[in-house]
Amino acid sequence: MRKVGIFISVFAFVAVSCSQAPKNTKTTDVGVVINGVTWATRNIGERGAFVSQPYHTGNLYTWDEAKNACPAGWRLPTYDEMNNLSQVPYEWVTKNGVTGREFGTAPNTLFLPAAGCREFTTSVLDSVSAVGGVGRCGVYWCGTETGHFPYFIYFYSDTTGLSTDCIMFSCSVRCVAE
Repeated sequence: MRKVGIFISVFAFVAVSCSQAPKNTKTTDVGVVINGVTWATRNIGERGAFVSQPYHTGNLYTWDEAKNACPAGWRLPTYDEMNNLSQVPYEWVTKNGVTGREFGTAPNTLFLPAAGCREFTTSVLDSVSAVGGVGRCGVYWCGTETGHFPYFIYFYSDTTGLSTDCIMFSCSVRCVAE
């Protein structure tokens, strides 16, 4: 009788586990809550998809591309959300060989890789320079504009700030939950 009970318990566990659809890890993320905002733990790689690891830098997006880069249920953070993030404790760290800024306090920390950025060298968007600042700075889009200029957060090992003067850049994207 005991063997039958164990068999039924194991069978029930397997049946429930197998009946649940697997999550698509490219479009879902566990998130981490900092100051009441749920931040994705990974950057955006391909449009609409997270990279596989928090220390992967992902792709760089122009402002127009970034506005539609987040998966369903996620969006670009607002200026206020990015500003609040810049005010929490942070430190310059290396994770799996990738340098970047870790915001927050354990257990709620958010690692943003220093992925650099790409600057367009002329007003013609097909003339681009190489990616610069990799390992030295991070630049991430905000979803807020002032006039025709989008905000972004930038950081180096010793400073963090928000600005609006990089309309001609391609920057990283880190999403927040809607």
